[in-house]
Amino acid sequence: MTLNSFAKWLLTLPILLVGLAMLIVLPFIVLMKGLLMSYEYGLSTAASLGIGTLATFIVLLVYLQVIDRVMRRRFIFTLKAKLIVSSAIVFSFVLYAMFVLNAANVKNRTVAGEYADLHPILRIGISTCTLLDPGLVITDMSRSIKDYKKMRVRAYRRSLHFAQKDGFVHAVDLRTKRRSKYRNWVTQTLFKLMGFGTIRHVGSADHLHVELILSKKAAKAQNRIARSRLAKKRKKTKRKKVSKKRSVAKVIIHKPIKKNTVPSASRKAVGNTAVNKLNTSEKSAQTMKANTRPKKKIESNRKSQTSISTISSSSSPATDK
Repeated sequence: MTLNSFAKWLLTLPILLVGLAMLIVLPFIVLMKGLLMSYEYGLSTAASLGIGTLATFIVLLVYLQVIDRVMRRRFIFTLKAKLIVSSAIVFSFVLYAMFVLNAANVKNRTVAGEYADLHPILRIGISTCTLLDPGLVITDMSRSIKDYKKMRVRAYRRSLHFAQKDGFVHAVDLRTKRRSKYRNWVTQTLFKLMGFGTIRHVGSADHLHVELILSKKAAKAQNRIARSRLAKKRKKTKRKKVSKKRSVAKVIIHKPIKKNTVPSASRKAVGNTAVNKLNTSEKSAQTMKANTRPKKKIESNRKSQTSISTISSSSSPATDK
C-alpha cells in the first residue's frame, strides 16, 4: 500500500462516514419535517402523520432501489419485497414511537402515565431524539392549575402543558441538570432542526421546554379568542366607569332633597305617631273642659246660698219687733 493510496483513503474515509450518517439520519429528518410542515400548514394530525410516513416510505424505497443497483442484483429484491420492507420499517418505527416509552427516559411513573396525553407528533420527535441521546429524561408533560399552585407559580392559561382543543398536550419539559452544557446545546439544536419550539426555562427549576408549534389555523383561532377576551374586558371596564359616574351624579342631585331620605315603612310609622299625638291632645282638651264646667256651677251655687243667707238675716229683726 503506497502513501498516495493511503492518503486518498484517509481523505475519503471521513466523507464516507459523513455520507453514511446522512443516509441514516435522512429518513428521520424527512419524517419529522413532513409531519411538522404539514401540521404547521393547517392540516389535521392524522393527515400530517400520513404525509410524513408516506415521505419516509418513498425515501426508504429509493434506498432499497439504489442498494439493489449498486450490488448488481446480488440481493434479488422484487418490487413487492421492497414495498413490504420499506412500509414495515416506517410503520413499526411510528407505532413504537407513539405507544412505547423507555423507563430510563422518564422521571417517574406518574409522568410516564401522561405519555398517552402527549401529541403524537411530539411523541415521535422525542423518540427520534432518544435514539441519538439515550440519556434524555422527561420531567413533566401535562399540568393542571393545582400543579401550578404547588409550585407557587402563577398559572398561565394559554400554556401548552394544558390539554388543547384537539385533546392533546403540546409541550414537554426535559431535564438539564447533571448534564454538560454541550449536551444540552446538542439536544436543543436537534429539536430546533426538527422544527419544534425550544425555550430554556430557569424559573422554578432549570429545564428545557420543548413545544409543538401551533398550526396556522390553531394560531389564528387562539388570536381570535384572545382578542375577543380583551374586547369583553374593555367593555366591562367602560360599563363600570359609566355606572360609577351615574351613581355619583345621583348622589349629588338627591343630597338636598329630604323627602326620599325617609323610607316608606318609617314614613308610615311617623304618620301613625302624629295621628296618635293629635288624638291624645283632643282627649286632653275634652277632659279639661269637663273638669272646668262643674267648678263654675259650684261657684254659682255658693253665690246663691250667700245671697239667701243675707236676705234671711235682714228679715229676722223685723219679725222680732
